[in-house]
Amino acid sequence: PIVQAEDNDYYLYRLLDGTWNKNGTIFMDYVNRSDFSDQNTLVYGHHMSDGTVFADFAKFADRDYAKEHEVIYVYTRSDNKRHELEVKAVDVVNANRETLRTSFGTDEERDAYLNDSIAKSDLVLGGDALIGEALWAFATCSYQTSNSRTVVYASAPQSTS
Repeated sequence: PIVQAEDNDYYLYRLLDGTWNKNGTIFMDYVNRSDFSDQNTLVYGHHMSDGTVFADFAKFADRDYAKEHEVIYVYTRSDNKRHELEVKAVDVVNANRETLRTSFGTDEERDAYLNDSIAKSDLVLGGDALIGEALWAFATCSYQTSNSRTVVYASAPQSTS
């Protein structure tokens, strides 16, 4: 499950029922809309050394792995929908210096930010520029440096309904 709280700390080390647990729970950024309708949805999860939670997202830094796993599926229970997301890029960032945005003043500002995020990524899998597409960013700890995060960018056509 993907959960959401009033801040990005609550589920960092808590299970669904609120009990403390080092694995935490996969959660969406607190500023995102709970219906996943934002132009940029951020989803976080721990990279546990036993291979659980979001550990597989760190593997996307390897081009071969990313090419073999180019589609991510997210199921949303609220609308009984399956989101089929195409992996666009993977970036390993310093968590102290990179801020991932979720909202924008104009469509042009959004398109410029999202396309710049893709273009500057460590691994770009190709594809057209993101025009009118919703972007999802899946972020997890990685161990290239003491404060690295692997961010996997994936997109889906923006709903017109």
